[in-house]
Amino acid sequence: VSVIGASAGSDYSSGWKSPTEKGSSTLFYLIQENLVGQQMSVGDAFFEAQREYAEDFGLARGLRAFYLMGDPSLTIVGNGRQ
Repeated sequence: VSVIGASAGSDYSSGWKSPTEKGSSTLFYLIQENLVGQQMSVGDAFFEAQREYAEDFGLARGLRAFYLMGDPSLTIVGNGRQ
C-alpha cells in the first residue's frame, strides 16, 4: 500500500473541473493519469506529476508539502507490469 498526502495545508478548490484550474486536484489528476494512463509505478507517477505541475504552473506553495509513504515501486494490478 502507498499513500500520497500533504503534511501541511494544500491548495484545494471546490468545484474543480479541469487540470487547468491548478491546485491539489490537478496534482492528483496528473498522478492518476501517469499511474493508470502511462502505466507508471506509484513513485514515478508522483514524481512525474510534480515535475509536470511545476513546469506548467510553477511551484505552488501548497503543493510542495505532498509526500509518498509506502513502496514507490508499486503498480496497478493488470497494467502489464509485474
